[in-house]
Amino acid sequence: MLDPKRIRSEPDALAKRLRVKKFDLDVRKLTQLEEQRKILQLETEELQNKRNSKSKQIGIAKKSSMDITEVLVEMEVVKKELEAKKVKLEALQAELSTY
Repeated sequence: MLDPKRIRSEPDALAKRLRVKKFDLDVRKLTQLEEQRKILQLETEELQNKRNSKSKQIGIAKKSSMDITEVLVEMEVVKKELEAKKVKLEALQAELSTY
């Protein structure tokens, strides 16, 4: 089993060692997939933080009897974006793990 951290940190050295075993590792494709994963991971985390922030706003607004419809609409948009990003991230991680 290959260590994911090592794959990310030393892809060229790994490709060289795998060639001995008659396995051709496309380092460029691997690097590209890893960069896409990092971007999606960051976007997903940002949306999760945004969702958490909106949840706190809802709680505070409810306590002070304020109107929360606008925050709820924003929350729904964030929720849909987050679900879409999670699906993309899972698909990309699956592609990376099978590669």
